Amino acid sequence: MITPSLGPGYTLGATGIRLSEVQSKVRDRIQEADNPADYEPSACLCGSTDADILLATMDRHGLACRNVLCPACGLIRITPRWKADRYRRFYEMEYRDLYNRIDLSKEAFAKAAAESDWNKKFTSWIRACVEKYGNGSDPIKVVEIGAGAGWNLHGLPSMWKKMGYDVDREYLRLGETFFGLEMKFGMLDDALGDAQLADVIILSHVVEHLLDPVSALRAVAEKMQPGAMVLIEVPGIFRLHWTARNPMIYLQNAHVYTFCARTLANVCEAAGLSTLTGDEICRTACIKAGSIPRIEIDKRAAFHVLRYLKSSTKGNTIHQKLRSIPWIGRIFSGLWWRLYFPWLKFLVPAQSG
Repeated sequence: MITPSLGPGYTLGATGIRLSEVQSKVRDRIQEADNPADYEPSACLCGSTDADILLATMDRHGLACRNVLCPACGLIRITPRWKADRYRRFYEMEYRDLYNRIDLSKEAFAKAAAESDWNKKFTSWIRACVEKYGNGSDPIKVVEIGAGAGWNLHGLPSMWKKMGYDVDREYLRLGETFFGLEMKFGMLDDALGDAQLADVIILSHVVEHLLDPVSALRAVAEKMQPGAMVLIEVPGIFRLHWTARNPMIYLQNAHVYTFCARTLANVCEAAGLSTLTGDEICRTACIKAGSIPRIEIDKRAAFHVLRYLKSSTKGNTIHQKLRSIPWIGRIFSGLWWRLYFPWLKFLVPAQSG
């Protein structure tokens, strides 16, 4: 068996993150239902046939999940991965309970999400993009795909016309009753009719879940009206040093792809979108482009991603060892946390954004 590049801690059977009782039950249920017929191989979006770099064979919940790094373009993907039907069942029946880290009701979780700092920062970024790049419509018509209970939409100006799509029916109900939003069942394909009338299309933590993000975003681009924007946010791999610190947090069975700013821009541009702005938080604002280029091949990207992930893994391993020291472990681990991880920002390539 090949040891993953990130070490034996990323091998199936190793310890991932600590799960709640609800998460453990969902994880066990998924494992019991695991069927080889639900899987399919996945080639890199850039078309490279070079041998992939194995990063992990387990995801953060302890599920079998083979994440690899493309040596040609630096994109991380799962292969083999679930087929579309299995993913759809997962999102409808298992996803929210597996990814809700705390034992809260969905109503309490939705309220906490709406009031969180990260939500306020994201909705502030949306308003800034509309102010700087918007088409001047009044009121602004917004469609969010993968909206959950609508916590992002809730944080946007009340005079905007807002609509959310999701496949969790309880969250749809909460969006309507709790936040007073117009909510519809469905995901990207189902939302294209409403998206073509929107001034702003929001895909927050959605693109990393798409089996074919280039084709999916191309379908959005083709439907977008002149002057409309699509605003995308995904988990950026180069922000580990000031968020999770632990790469295992980012390796998830639901994340078919894991991006940095450059690889996200590659996918958007290959879909016929032109990026107006982007950053290593992995937020980007796009409009329809005039041409569709090929995905950029830059082998330096894979080198930078792998070096950064290995450094993050090393730092987290040392942090955990220091934390286990009796009595004074928390002091030493805290000092290490504050001194080591900020240094990783110097491993983020300037050209990636």
